[in-house]
Amino acid sequence: MVINGIIGQSIVMKDVFRVLDIVVHSDVTVLMIGESGTGKELLGRALHKNGPRASQSFVSVKCGALSSEMMELELFGHERGTCAIEKRSIEGRLELANKGTDFLMKSAR
Repeated sequence: MVINGIIGQSIVMKDVFRVLDIVVHSDVTVLMIGESGTGKELLGRALHKNGPRASQSFVSVKCGALSSEMMELELFGHERGTCAIEKRSIEGRLELANKGTDFLMKSAR
């Protein structure tokens, strides 16, 4: 079985595809947990691409790579002159994904 480049025939992968099929048309928050490199972002993109938000943006943010201050700026943006790091207005990632999908990743520690 192949769904959006995800290949799997095991019982576990068939369960993943079944759950994907159930939530893809729902307006729900999805939490994916797994080891690094197991395809969580690939599944997130498949959910986005096959769901009602497919025509909107998919925005992925690696939260584990950011300090709490930088994460706030990245997610919510800032206005000109309010940040010493950047001297221009920046839309936050949440605003960029308006009506689309925000995929927030936290690296395992």
